[in-house]
Amino acid sequence: MSIVHLLLLGFLGPRVVSATEAAPRSEAEPSAQSGTDAVGSDEAPLPAPPAAPGGRLTRGVFTGAGWLELGVILPYAPRLPGGRQLWSAGLAGALGLRPHRHFGVFTQLATWVGDVDQREGVDDEGVPVIIDAPVATTAWDLLGVRGFLPVGRRLEPSASLATSLVFERRPFSGRRMWGGLWASLGLAIWVAPTLSFRISADYRLHARLGSTRHFVGGGLAVAVHF
Repeated sequence: MSIVHLLLLGFLGPRVVSATEAAPRSEAEPSAQSGTDAVGSDEAPLPAPPAAPGGRLTRGVFTGAGWLELGVILPYAPRLPGGRQLWSAGLAGALGLRPHRHFGVFTQLATWVGDVDQREGVDDEGVPVIIDAPVATTAWDLLGVRGFLPVGRRLEPSASLATSLVFERRPFSGRRMWGGLWASLGLAIWVAPTLSFRISADYRLHARLGSTRHFVGGGLAVAVHF
């Protein structure tokens, strides 16, 4: 065989191909280099979001610890001296602190017409008449406690109890001061993370030596939370 035939057999003869060269690499198969890069990456995983502090009131992204409340009240006195009854209306405002989602403390100021002062007089013709004058009543609920029952994102029942000092300004018989208690059952309706409305059923007891007064009624208030 000539030298030319040997050269042709060397170039055109059968060739053994390795398995690594024959099998195409899958696109889904990760390379060893990429695995090494992932392990050795300098980027740390994102930290978990912090949990809401235990016991605090949380409404979405808001956590509130205090409230300022303003509203109208509708007291009713079923039995005043002389068997009289009295329907009235007034205003109330409260400032509260809520250190726990189920508990809060507050102070409150309310004013309304709590009685009618009377005296005898005469009209322009000299005829005896009874003169009526409204008695302005102001109650300062010195220290109150309020329990909350969060049952949903929008509705929140509550119960309140407070001790009171009550001041009456009587046009004909001077000023009077009473001790008292105020109790209330309410339902707050949250319309925003910092705003709620509260409807309530209220009871007041006024007491002084030898006399008591009772008031029942309701109220509607708007509260700003901060």
